[in-house]
Amino acid sequence: MVREIVVHTSNNLIDFPKKTSGMQHSFLQHNSGGFMFRSFFKVAGLCLALALTLGVTSSLHAQTSLGQIAGNVVDSTGGAIPGATITITNTGTQAVRSINSDGSGFYTATNLPIGNYTVSIAKTGFRGETRTGLVLSADSHLTANF
Repeated sequence: MVREIVVHTSNNLIDFPKKTSGMQHSFLQHNSGGFMFRSFFKVAGLCLALALTLGVTSSLHAQTSLGQIAGNVVDSTGGAIPGATITITNTGTQAVRSINSDGSGFYTATNLPIGNYTVSIAKTGFRGETRTGLVLSADSHLTANF
C-alpha cells in the first residue's frame, strides 16, 4: 500500500503519513540548511569540545609538584655504609626530612616539594658530608651520592 506525502510549503513542514509499514512518524523541520546537518554539526561540536576538555585536564594532572632525591652512601674504599642518617633540607622553607640508608647504603626520599635542597649524611665513626645547591623541579629524580 502506497501513501502520499503532503508537503506544506507555507510553513516549511513535511507531514509524513501516520503509519507506514507499522512505524510511527512525525513531522521534521525542513529548513534550507537541513535539519540533519545542523544536528550532526551540533553533536560533533559538543563531542569535540568534550574530548578537548578531557585531554587538557588529564594532561594537567599528569605533572606533579613533587620530586625525589636518591643516592648511595659509601666509604673511601667503595664499601656501602648501611644505617647512615641522611638529612634533606629544603633551603627555601627549612623543612627537614631525615631517613636512613638501607643495608646496601642506598637511600630514597620521595614526595619532596619542588625547591632548593641541601643533603647531609652522618654516621658514627665516619666523617659527614654535605651536598648543596640541589634544585628539585616537578617530577624530577635527583641523585646525590656520597
